[in-house]
Amino acid sequence: MKSRILFISALLLLFSCSKEDNTTAKPEGKKWENLSPMPTGRHDFGFVECNNLLYAIGGYNADGLNKVDVYDPATDNWTTKAPMPTARAYLVVATVNGKIYAIGGLTGGNLDNVTYIKATEEYDPATDSWTEKSPIPITAVAFNSVLGNFLATERMNALSCVPVLITRR
Repeated sequence: MKSRILFISALLLLFSCSKEDNTTAKPEGKKWENLSPMPTGRHDFGFVECNNLLYAIGGYNADGLNKVDVYDPATDNWTTKAPMPTARAYLVVATVNGKIYAIGGLTGGNLDNVTYIKATEEYDPATDSWTEKSPIPITAVAFNSVLGNFLATERMNALSCVPVLITRR
């Protein structure tokens, strides 16, 4: 539930017009402003808020990525952090007690030749380091759909362009 609240909070942060009550918001005087673009082009990545920073984790550009880019809305800057041990897209990410968990996903150059990833890895923002955790204990071939790839894909499709279009007023 906390992850869902954080996800919704991140969306509100990204798409809110202002910190004012927008129930009767008027479009006059409001405009879009381009912010810093994400350094790594990607799609189907994990996206999560942790400690007031926005993390873009993994994804695809030609194959699975292990890159981690972090956006600071306060400074409008992106930084690159330690890469995930396991490159992948369609992963599920969540924060718990100030740490980020990357769970499952897949890799492969095309949909006819994918590898499902069972890895669970923990990222500690305080030390900029990853720790491998117990893999997902499921043996089914396409287990990721059950664990959230469908939901993550739908969510990430909506967010795929966000880093390029992040705006503030």
